[in-house]
This record gives sequence, C-alpha cells and structure tokens, in this order.
Amino acid sequence: MATTPKDLADLLDVLAQANSRLTSEVDRRLGARAAVSRITVERLLRLADDLRPGAAARTELSVLADLDTDVLLAGMSEWLLRRRSPGTTATSAWSLKRRGGLVA
Repeated sequence: MATTPKDLADLLDVLAQANSRLTSEVDRRLGARAAVSRITVERLLRLADDLRPGAAARTELSVLADLDTDVLLAGMSEWLLRRRSPGTTATSAWSLKRRGGLVA
C-alpha cells in the first residue's frame, strides 16, 4: 500500500498512463471504418491487459483517500514535478511490481 508521496506519485503515473492508453485506443477505434475483425479483438484484449495496472492503481488511490492530507498533497506535487521534468520515464516502480517485473 502506498504510504509515501513517492508511492502516491507512482500510482498517479500508472493511472495517467492507463487513461492515456484508453483515450488513444478509443480515438483510433472512432476513426476506423473497418468492421470488427480478429485484429480489432486482439487490440482490445491487449488494451484490457494494458489497463489492469491503472484499474488497480485507481482502486488503491480510492482506499488511500483517508491518508493524511499532507501526504496526499505531497504525492500530487511529486507527480506534477515528474510530469514537468524533461526526460523522466513513465514506467514507475509500482507498475513494474504490479506487472511482475523486477524492481531493484
């Protein structure tokens, strides 16, 4: 469970990535004139897999609503700083851990 501002910023990163991925795919689907195909179904299944970490992050964030307000604000500030910093990576330690990746 996230308890530090860095942890909260990691959750917000994962959620933002999932929201962006969903928006991109919906825009792509709306612009496509093709009927449902095997490729469309495969893309949607991949999308579902890509969105799972975001759904888990959203669930954890809703549980964290009872955290100290100062910690929540510090986490949001950390996340905003990351987004404004050039050259930052989008994949967080939290998302790698949730996907089963190795975290040092």
